[in-house]
Amino acid sequence: MQKKEKFKLVLKTIAVIILIVILILAINFIFRRNKIVRNFSNQITKTFEENKNPNFRISQILLYSSADATDYSQNKDLQDLSISQFTDIAIYIENDAKEELSEANTINKIYIDNIKIESKQENPDFKFEYKNPQNFGKFEDLTNKEEKIEFETIHSNEEDNKDYSTAKFFTDCSNPITLGFVNSNIVQHFKMEEQNKLLSFNGSILELANVDLEKITPKISFEIHILNNLNEEYFCKVFLNVDLKNSEGSINSGYIILLNNYSGNEHSFIKVENN
Repeated sequence: MQKKEKFKLVLKTIAVIILIVILILAINFIFRRNKIVRNFSNQITKTFEENKNPNFRISQILLYSSADATDYSQNKDLQDLSISQFTDIAIYIENDAKEELSEANTINKIYIDNIKIESKQENPDFKFEYKNPQNFGKFEDLTNKEEKIEFETIHSNEEDNKDYSTAKFFTDCSNPITLGFVNSNIVQHFKMEEQNKLLSFNGSILELANVDLEKITPKISFEIHILNNLNEEYFCKVFLNVDLKNSEGSINSGYIILLNNYSGNEHSFIKVENN
């Protein structure tokens, strides 16, 4: 056989081998892709079935918004006021314990993270943390903006010492999550005129100080994470548009209360699959 024919044969052999390798890779790719698609489809179906009747969901969110002022004047004559707006938040979680409690619908651990607060203000001073429910609706100058809020879980009446100065939550979801938001020092060095000295320190002081409510209206979002007593993990993303005025009223009248009831599963906790 001549060298030229041998060379052609080698080239054909190499080409056939390359085609076979490409064919094997293509078949492998198709099988892998189909497997991924099937797994994804099965996972979606499984997630849907598991969350069709959720163990936990948010049934109600209550928002109470008002304002207050701190007097820094030496004579306490209302000539150096710092005005802050605050919103207290109560979130009610409902479990599926229609007949009895179980390890599946009771809570072993609960915490809040991925906290985000926005407004149209320039350089706002936001504070967001747990709020003692006994002080709900009262102004408290909170200490800082928490990145994560962890709750101590109360499993029995014997564990409850009635001290709610620190974050607590009952395993049967019988108490709401209470949170506080403060927009500090919206107006500083404000002087109260003589004719207004009897004005109450509430939301009406915002109007007196010509505060633009649209500019200070906050948008708050965060995630609530739950671990039940079967060590199953759930989470729910919460978005709050804290309206300071609406068709029914305004914070400028003193305070505004917003009550959101959720009858469906739009605020259900989603089960997290741990691989």
